[in-house]
Amino acid sequence: MRGRALFSIIILLAGALIIGPIGAAPADPAYPTAQHQFDQGAYSAAIATLQGIVMRNKSDAQAYYLLARSYYELHDYNAAIAQADQAIKLEPQKSIF
Repeated sequence: MRGRALFSIIILLAGALIIGPIGAAPADPAYPTAQHQFDQGAYSAAIATLQGIVMRNKSDAQAYYLLARSYYELHDYNAAIAQADQAIKLEPQKSIF
């Protein structure tokens, strides 16, 4: 099961590299800051910003998705899988998740 989850997150992140950001603009005004931090390689800062976003809105699948990508970049694969799973639970119809 864990192997399948890890495979899923690898596919998830590979897809992100190919198609880039997903969906409509997020509702939380802090999201652009988190995206900029991620784009600049400041993954720990992005995680802190994104954690604030998901505390305010636990249904923000896009924030969970970027959290997964951030944790992945820091080689924290267990946390990346957990965040990716949450994004998928929230929006299972999104093929990018």
